[in-house]
Amino acid sequence: MSALGKEAQSLSIQDFEPYQIVYLEATGDRLFSEMVQMAEGKQTCWVRPLVLVFDYYQLSDQPCEWFDLRNGSDLLCPSTLFQAALDTDVIPFLSQLPPLVQGGRCDRAVQQRLNQFMRRLWEIHSDAFHAS
Repeated sequence: MSALGKEAQSLSIQDFEPYQIVYLEATGDRLFSEMVQMAEGKQTCWVRPLVLVFDYYQLSDQPCEWFDLRNGSDLLCPSTLFQAALDTDVIPFLSQLPPLVQGGRCDRAVQQRLNQFMRRLWEIHSDAFHAS
């Protein structure tokens, strides 16, 4: 790859910092995660899920449905799918999280909701998963 091609590629991939809050979005649902590490040479990010929010953009008086994922598994996903979260996007959910139980496990039903979200994300962006 030419130097110009490498420069263009590096500009198209956002560099995230460890501990930065990022999100993935699929059909109006958002998965907020903490950045652990960007894989060097690959377009992949290692993240630690925090909160999965359903119907993020709903315009009703009812609060969004959300799930605490802090005791779940880490994920590897294509870096091109992540966006940096604004404080105002995530603080309303993080402020409602209960204290973290060390050694706790993610509820099976919550893990299934995450799996469904990731399946939808893969269906929408399958080309990004194949490229990484």
